[in-house]
Formats: sequence, C-alpha cells, structure tokens
Amino acid sequence: MALARGAGATVAALHVVEHRALVSPFGGRASADLGAEMELGRHATREVANLGAFLGVEVGPEVHTGSGGGAAEEIVHFAMAGGCDLILLTGEPRPAGEGLHCGRTVSQVVRTARCPVAVLIDKRGQGLEAAAPGP
Repeated sequence: MALARGAGATVAALHVVEHRALVSPFGGRASADLGAEMELGRHATREVANLGAFLGVEVGPEVHTGSGGGAAEEIVHFAMAGGCDLILLTGEPRPAGEGLHCGRTVSQVVRTARCPVAVLIDKRGQGLEAAAPGP
C-alpha cells in the first residue's frame, strides 16, 4: 500500500480460487465448498480494500475462479488484461535443494508474467499471515 500511495496508483486485490469439483462416492458433486472458498476470497479482498481505504489508496477487490490453467494463469492473464505494472505475491519458502522455492503458482507467475513480480516472504519463513502481531 505504501508503494501504491507514493506512486498515486490503484491496487487490484485479486484472490483466485482454484476449485476442483470433487465427486462424492454417493453420486453427487461437492460444490458447496466452492461457495465457501469464494466467500473466503471476498473476505480477504475486502480486508485489503479496507486497509487501502484507511491509507488513502484505491483498491478494487476481485475474486476469480482459476480457469483451466489454474491460479497462476489467471493472475498473469488478469495482470496483462488490466495493464498492471507490478504483481505482488506472498510466498512461503519451501526446501528445494540449494535454492528457494515458493510453490507452483508463484514459480509459474514469476516465469510467465510480462510485468515485474515481487514475492513477499516473512523473514522467519512463516508466511506473512503468521507474522501479524497478536492482540
């Protein structure tokens, strides 16, 4: 938000739900989970919009379902279609030999995006959500 405020930019808070319909052993499909996942995404993007409003930054909250290519493809497509100047992701470091690996989605976005990509990782390696101060 500080970068956006300093640059006079707007923020698109995108949450992508990768939903794979499960087939129940009793013949139905487990589609109720999609609604719950979408609601979590709406809540998360509303929180980002609230933070933006507090800091004087315009935020457009959006929740999408991953197209056939999944979350990474949806993020890159959204950024290209919207003319985004920067993609900012959070990542959790995962052991990968000598290097740092932040997961399939982050890796694919970094490799395929046409604009710069920044990945935020908590210093303690716990992800940003775990780094928030307690009550």
